[in-house]
Amino acid sequence: MTCCVGPTPSKPSALELVAGEHVRAELVDINLNGTADFVVADALVAAKIPIALVTGYHQGVVPARFASCEHLEKPVAIERAVGCCTT
Repeated sequence: MTCCVGPTPSKPSALELVAGEHVRAELVDINLNGTADFVVADALVAAKIPIALVTGYHQGVVPARFASCEHLEKPVAIERAVGCCTT
């Protein structure tokens, strides 16, 4: 099982990594090219991979379908981010 994949520079490369790796948990930045985008987060959730959303956006921007996911607002302490993937 892979501990860390990425970072990736684009949505297609992120989706390619998700499809090709055995990921146990993932940190997902929802800001893709200046826009809130949840395609990668949706793919991870569909694959039953736990995620934490890392973002500078207020939690109100995050759709209700991600209510059970950890939401880390930037800046995030590295210890907190790592803790989301190791618990």
